[in-house]
Amino acid sequence: MISTIVALLLAMTEAVANEASVTPVQKVAAPDAAGYEFQSHGVIEMLEKLHDKFIDERTNLEKEETNSHHAHDMLQQDLKRLAGDS
Repeated sequence: MISTIVALLLAMTEAVANEASVTPVQKVAAPDAAGYEFQSHGVIEMLEKLHDKFIDERTNLEKEETNSHHAHDMLQQDLKRLAGDS
């Protein structure tokens, strides 16, 4: 019985000694890290919509420019023809 108590006291002493050698940082386990959660979905969607809108506007402006250029060329040809006829 006494040998059991002595063995128990020795085990407890060793545990306390081991615990004393552990730094406070080692005693506290690190919490589970929460993964980074991407929060810019709304901004990205808005930028994608703006990109599409700008492409559509650019396409329309290019068509208008081409039509204006064509109309100018046609007018120039008509004026040259009229000037040549007189």
